[in-house]
Amino acid sequence: MGRVLNIAHRGASAHAPENTLPAFEAALEAGADALELDVHMAADGDLAVIHDSTLQRTTNGRGLVRARTLAELKRLDAGAWFGPAFGGATVPALTEVVALARGRARLFVEIKGGSDFYPGIESAVVRCLKEGGALPDAVLMSFDHSALLAVRDAAPEAETAALLEGRPVDPPGMAAAARAGALALGYRLVTARERALTAAAGLRLYAWTVDEEAEMRRLVELGLDGIITNYPARLRRLLRGAA
Repeated sequence: MGRVLNIAHRGASAHAPENTLPAFEAALEAGADALELDVHMAADGDLAVIHDSTLQRTTNGRGLVRARTLAELKRLDAGAWFGPAFGGATVPALTEVVALARGRARLFVEIKGGSDFYPGIESAVVRCLKEGGALPDAVLMSFDHSALLAVRDAAPEAETAALLEGRPVDPPGMAAAARAGALALGYRLVTARERALTAAAGLRLYAWTVDEEAEMRRLVELGLDGIITNYPARLRRLLRGAA
């Protein structure tokens, strides 16, 4: 059985506000091997780390992320919603997370919309990761498989993972259509069948978002390549016990 990557979902987001520097730092301190994060494009073309296309769930702003410049986004409070101790946390630029993780963890970057919504986002993400020294170790993911094709054109050396909803009939075929070397599935849909199909096709397989120890253990025993979790310290303890 190969090593299972401990991938912190939006950082250690059970303990700090998701997709903020405090959450990413907490994940690193918890022993995460990789940080998973979400990227949108701001009005000025800069890359902002935030999950939703709108602001109101995780900041004190309203409206679309794409309607504000990065400087305007950074004036918002992205931490107080989680708890008063995190008031003043801001929406990070992708460059900030790349710098934080350098030499400490890999990055799993989910592109939240392709060029039809954010013109040029794929090449912008690739450029940022290259300039920050995060490629070729970073993994670029998306539910928009056209974005993965654009990433492969911009950076053939980059690992890409096709995010899928539901249980696909032909996982290797979907990965091949996206020219992806990996699949990322919701953990409830990952069984021995999916592991066998992906392994036979030479694909890596990641599962999201796994917080219960029993499910972590099941997926480790299946031999997945990585588990995405809000609780990286919990997964680290389990992996140490399984070693």
